[in-house]
Formats: sequence, C-alpha cells, structure tokens
Amino acid sequence: YMILSEDGMICSSEDTSLLGTQIQGLSGRQDGRMNADMAENGLLYTSVEAPFSHYRMLCQSDLSMLTKDIREHVIYLLLLVSLVFMVLIFIAKILSNQLYRPIQELTEAMDDVGGGDFTARVSGQDADEFGVVLAHFNEMVSRMDGLMDQVVQERTEKREAEINALQYQIR
Repeated sequence: YMILSEDGMICSSEDTSLLGTQIQGLSGRQDGRMNADMAENGLLYTSVEAPFSHYRMLCQSDLSMLTKDIREHVIYLLLLVSLVFMVLIFIAKILSNQLYRPIQELTEAMDDVGGGDFTARVSGQDADEFGVVLAHFNEMVSRMDGLMDQVVQERTEKREAEINALQYQIR
C-alpha cells in the first residue's frame, strides 16, 4: 500500500526507498475517485482518491497471485469437462452399437436371402420399431420360402403330368 500526492509522487510506503518517486508502468490517468490499472510488469494497481486532499491510496497487487486460484479452478474444470465428454462419447458408442446391431443382422440376412437361402431369419424380439421391421422381414421370407416350395411342387406335378401324358401317348 502507498499514498500518492496529487502529482503522483509516493508520499508514504512500506519501502522507504520509493518515497519521492513515481510508479513506473502506470498509464497516469487517474480520472475518477476509484481507479484500477495494470502495469506492464504484471502488477495490478487499484487506487481511491480522498475527496478533500486529493491524495490517493494505492494498492499494488501481483496479478498472478490474484488469479492463481482461478487458474487452478479452470484446470479442474477443464479436466472435469474432458472426463464428462469421454463418458458421453462412451455412452454414445454403446447406444449406436445397440441401434446398429439389428440393422447389421437384417442386412446380413437380406444378403443371405438374395443369395437364395430362404431359411435365413433375423432374431429380434424387441417391441420397438426394429423389432417390428425384423418380424415383418421374417414373415416375408417365410412366405417367399413357402411360395418357392409351392412353385417347386407345381413344377414337379407338371413334369409328372407331362411324363404321364407321354406314357399315355406311347401306349
């Protein structure tokens, strides 16, 4: 703490070697009753002017000491935000896998059916939209399998009928 005269000279200070000098690095503007100024050397100067004598009470503070707790809290906050972000990414990955799994199974079963395997089925007992789609897919493949069996059966019967007709003509 220091007391400055109207012209900015140090009148009182704990460090007596500063008496009669001016503070270096201040902008020099003291335009209000209370002022705060930051010097180039990282010091914060706050002052208040006495209303009658126009002397100023000046407080010199090390800005790094003032902001030390804030910096520590910012570091903790950044670590916490990073941790929460990683947990959220992990949860999103789990959820996306749960959503992707039925689609992947359906795609594989569709590839099997496209290759001619009408016994391919998708396991899905969920009551959600995917479960409904999977159930309809299984039902569709079952119908296709039944229709294919019916076509094979009809062709077999048609061939047998043709063979019988040829045998009848031969007789």
